[in-house]
Amino acid sequence: MRIDKDEAEQTDDGLLTTETGELYTDGKKRRRGDFIAKILCVLFAFLFWLYVMNEDSPTFEKLFTDIPIEIINIDPDSNLSVISGYDNTVDITLVGKRRDVLNVESADLRAYVDASAITEAGTATLEIITEVPGNLRETEKTKSSVRIYFDEKDSVQVPVEVVMTEFSLADGYELGDTVPNIEEVTVTGPAVQLSAIDSAQVVLSGLGRLTDSLIATGSLQLVDAQGEVLTSPYLKLQTKSVSVNIPVYITKEVPLTVGYKHGYFNDSNAEVTVIPSTILLKGEASVLNGIDELMIATIDEKKTSEETTSHKIELPAGTESIHGIQYVQYKVTLKNTSTKQLVIREFSVNNPNNLKYELAVDSITLTMRGETRYVSFISAASVDAYVDLSNLSNVTGNVTVPVTFTVNSMYNGYVYELGDYNITVKIS
Repeated sequence: MRIDKDEAEQTDDGLLTTETGELYTDGKKRRRGDFIAKILCVLFAFLFWLYVMNEDSPTFEKLFTDIPIEIINIDPDSNLSVISGYDNTVDITLVGKRRDVLNVESADLRAYVDASAITEAGTATLEIITEVPGNLRETEKTKSSVRIYFDEKDSVQVPVEVVMTEFSLADGYELGDTVPNIEEVTVTGPAVQLSAIDSAQVVLSGLGRLTDSLIATGSLQLVDAQGEVLTSPYLKLQTKSVSVNIPVYITKEVPLTVGYKHGYFNDSNAEVTVIPSTILLKGEASVLNGIDELMIATIDEKKTSEETTSHKIELPAGTESIHGIQYVQYKVTLKNTSTKQLVIREFSVNNPNNLKYELAVDSITLTMRGETRYVSFISAASVDAYVDLSNLSNVTGNVTVPVTFTVNSMYNGYVYELGDYNITVKIS
């Protein structure tokens, strides 16, 4: 029964009552309370539904696709290998509690066929066996068996080829022949698949701008005659990694020069003409960048005359002559130079072993050469002759030993003897 507020009376404690003593209640407040109660009921029902769906409902299903089918237990002594069937997949439907099903990933499922009974080449139909988490069950899979073709294994040797991509060369640089550390690789697998292999390629990419030689490492991949990559997991390479020497060459024109053994020649007394005067070399940048000239010969001034001499050229390691030059010529032209003969009669003899000796001759005619202004004044008194017997012991008879000469310090570096000289010593 609804009681209007105007018909109620207020009691001492502030409550409103009717004439009959009934407690007055505001209708709006009562309706608001009813609404909140309904909301709470709906919320409780929803939470209960979530609990049931996640915890208690055993009928939640989910489809897992493309589960790879393994081939296990191939008899290693049967010399068999899989030709086709290794790339099969299966779709599996699982059922269980929602929470359990949603926590499963494809990697948690396993599908395989057992090939332990296969003993000879040919096609076999094998049952697909699946393994799923224990709190779930499989309700369906898209196929129950697969056909696998087996063939005998064999081995072949295939050439290793280098393929380079994504690189550039600086101006003036040239790429040499790339050389892998192995020329061939052994591949083992099914005979029919081995026959499709053309080569094993190592692809080197992203090398950038090349300014010097380098060694790069890459992985081998098998390709057929059309360059298509062969991806069979049953083809086994003897090695998968290959290192490749990548030479980067430059060409450089290098002057040809000569050196002097004793240092007597200089621009004022000699002119050496080398033909050709330069050589065009090809080699690795790290080598040629450090070569500014190439010395073809060391001239012994004491044995050199004004003649044209042919000399075999020795190229620096890792370089080659662009024009195939093997021999060069050089000619010495003397300037402001003259010769003079001196008769040497006095000899200093070094005789640490106290040998009894006698010089077979009492003089040697010595030819001196040098700058004219010095040669004109030199005399036998300006030259000391030495005979060294220190290497002789327990010998008798005539022995030929070398004679060496030094000149007075006034002429040293300007005048020198020509040729070699020997003297016979009689030892008793």
